[in-house]
Amino acid sequence: MTINLTIPTDNFDRAAGFAFEYLDYKKQPQRAEGYLFYDEEGDTMYLMKRSVSLQSSYTDAERAQIDRIYRGAEVVRNGDSVTVDGKPYTVKVLGNYSDAGRLIPA
Repeated sequence: MTINLTIPTDNFDRAAGFAFEYLDYKKQPQRAEGYLFYDEEGDTMYLMKRSVSLQSSYTDAERAQIDRIYRGAEVVRNGDSVTVDGKPYTVKVLGNYSDAGRLIPA
């Protein structure tokens, strides 16, 4: 199954976020929320890790987003095939970093 990813329109575009899996220091799989960043100058598609922030209260939509990321069935893993704007890519997850991976043109 190929997952279709989208580039966020702005910093608040939570619908463009997706779950990705990386291995922690014990080589155990962990999930995080990612988003795409396209560097036009270097012609590189980055998988960026969304930073976590705490709030005093959450809306139902925010709770649904958290549930989708950390417990949902759709998760991007190293070596998976994805599409962005109809173009195929292979995912290369680097780890638990702010720039957590790259999308390599297939």
